[in-house]
Amino acid sequence: MNYKDENWVGKPGNIIFMAGDRYVFNYRKGEHNVVVVNKEGFDNCKTTPTDKVYTSGKDSITLQHGDNYFICSMKGHCPTMRTSRHVP
Repeated sequence: MNYKDENWVGKPGNIIFMAGDRYVFNYRKGEHNVVVVNKEGFDNCKTTPTDKVYTSGKDSITLQHGDNYFICSMKGHCPTMRTSRHVP
């Protein structure tokens, strides 16, 4: 399954995500990015050098079992531009 999150305002509602599903972020390249972070990074809008950064503007990320956390690391964008998805 692919779920597209347009400009970080997507509301998946009652969708149940499964490990291996693709979560797609669409945004203007150069204006945003998507960084896969841990819970601490999500809560504090902080990244580490080992976090995976996506910058294509059409990023398709495979969801993992457990909690998946994503932020935009562009200055001033997080906490508004962050989202998380739980995968049972």
